[in-house]
Amino acid sequence: INSHKDLTNAVSHEIRTPLARLNFGLELLKLASTQETSEQQIAKLESDVNEIKELVDEMLFYAKFDRELELVNPDKHKIAPFISAIISTENDCYTKGVISFLSRERNGLEVRFDKKYMKWAVRNLVKNAMVYSEQKVHVTFELKQNTCILHVDDDGHGIPKSEQENIFKPFTRLDSSRTRDTGGYGLGLSIVQKIAKWHGG
Repeated sequence: INSHKDLTNAVSHEIRTPLARLNFGLELLKLASTQETSEQQIAKLESDVNEIKELVDEMLFYAKFDRELELVNPDKHKIAPFISAIISTENDCYTKGVISFLSRERNGLEVRFDKKYMKWAVRNLVKNAMVYSEQKVHVTFELKQNTCILHVDDDGHGIPKSEQENIFKPFTRLDSSRTRDTGGYGLGLSIVQKIAKWHGG
């Protein structure tokens, strides 16, 4: 119940800003004196509506993870090629530099996991690093005491130790200055944590 209350409070907080801009934009639209000014205001209003839609979509996407545990279907897959393929795809979108990958295990190593959900988890981790990096993202896979460990490092400013636990809370963003350019509402790492727990992590 508390987690649902936290989620509701977070959504209420997030949605206030675009709603305030909508109200302000509507007033400006009423005062618009030219067709060009009206079109500019309409474009801004459409942008705010899209922002609210994205927030609702992301919230629903996060909420469904509470209901899908029974749908997890782990099977044996070769882990290194799986991760490498994801990184290859994300490299095409990484305009700042290069995402590198190192597997410290043999290429034929098979691990039990659900490909659908693990792909979401790895992509979310890598995309988060892409956003906050300067030029480099490095991904390392290793096996320690029968536990799979995936390291995702970047050359950004890093996360203070005091905040490292908070980044997995829904709607948590440490920069507090998210813009439409950076995107996201602080749900990506929360989803990663859920998927990791489903796989015994």
